[in-house]
Amino acid sequence: MKPSTVDMLRAWLLVASLSATLIDAVVLIALGCFGMPERAFESASFRWGVVAAVALTLAMMRMLARLAFDAAIAGRHATVSDSACQIVSISADCPFRLLVLFHVRTHRDRLVPSRTSTTAAARIP
Repeated sequence: MKPSTVDMLRAWLLVASLSATLIDAVVLIALGCFGMPERAFESASFRWGVVAAVALTLAMMRMLARLAFDAAIAGRHATVSDSACQIVSISADCPFRLLVLFHVRTHRDRLVPSRTSTTAAARIP
C-alpha cells in the first residue's frame, strides 16, 4: 500500500476508535449509574445504532475538518502555494491544526517534513 493510503486509513480508524470509546463510556455509565440490564446492549438494534453513530461521527468529522481547513486558509494559518504540486503549509499556532491535518490526511495528501518547526507541509493532488 502507498504511504498516503496508510495515513488516510490511520486517520479514519483513529476517529472511529475514539467514537467507539465514547460509546463504550456511555454504556458503562448506563450500566453502573442507571442500572440498565446488560441485555439492552446485546440487541441487534443497539448494534445497528452503534454502527450508525460511528458512521455519523465520521461524516461529521469530515465536514468539520473541511470547515476547519477553509477557515485556516481564510485566516492565513494555512497557505497553498501556486506551484504545480500545491504545497500546503500549516502554522503551528493554527487553532484548528488537528482538524486541518485530519483533512489533509483523509484526502490522501502526503505530509512533507517542513524546514522549520513552525510549519508542516502537505501536497494536494
